Amino acid sequence: MATHNILNSFQTPLTDFFKGFNLPKPPLTHDLLAEIFTRNMGEAESLGNISREIFKHLPEAKQIPQMYDELEQFTAVAMAQLVQENGGSEPKMISVKEQGTDVIIESGDGDSEVRTGGTRSWRNNNPGNIRYGVFARNHGAIGEAGGFAVFPDEETGSQALIDLLHTESYQNLTIKEAIARYAPPSENNTLNYQEHIAQSTGFKSDTLLKDLDEPSIRSIADAIRRMEGWRSGNVTNE
Repeated sequence: MATHNILNSFQTPLTDFFKGFNLPKPPLTHDLLAEIFTRNMGEAESLGNISREIFKHLPEAKQIPQMYDELEQFTAVAMAQLVQENGGSEPKMISVKEQGTDVIIESGDGDSEVRTGGTRSWRNNNPGNIRYGVFARNHGAIGEAGGFAVFPDEETGSQALIDLLHTESYQNLTIKEAIARYAPPSENNTLNYQEHIAQSTGFKSDTLLKDLDEPSIRSIADAIRRMEGWRSGNVTNE
């Protein structure tokens, strides 16, 4: 179970938990929760440590004595559910760090994958160079490097790009409009990008994305991958 799945399963009920105490939404961002879980998953006292770290970031909670005990109980129940969803074992966290231009993906069991050379899209397992944010996290991103999302593998990153093209904000656009949104002039040579997509796919630029079938959407995703310069480097497992 990847990081985003663990946190998404935990964050919403946690927010609801605090609402029950009439507290405003706690200052626990997705990235902060990721840090807390990464530090503590797999430790013998992980439940207590996670509860204490969450509590530490909630100064308002100190005024409610019973909250810590209930938070610990809530964490235990939530983690038990995650274990069940993970086939009976505690899920492993996956984290990302960047060292120079290398991208290092670290698993919860201490192993790491060092991705060296190649292009940014390849090192990040991100064929579309999707920016790191809510969409990327909800579609499998495990962190960021260079401002772009890092996905656990190429397949997840490729699917995220396809899913993005299926969103309403893209489906209602023509191919030309969609590329202008995806690769705006402020960051790209948009005209060149549009011409590349048209030549690669053979589709008319005024075709609406919602009128394309799945293979056609995938062909656009493949053309974006090529335009973003996917080129493999070297992988070292440590």
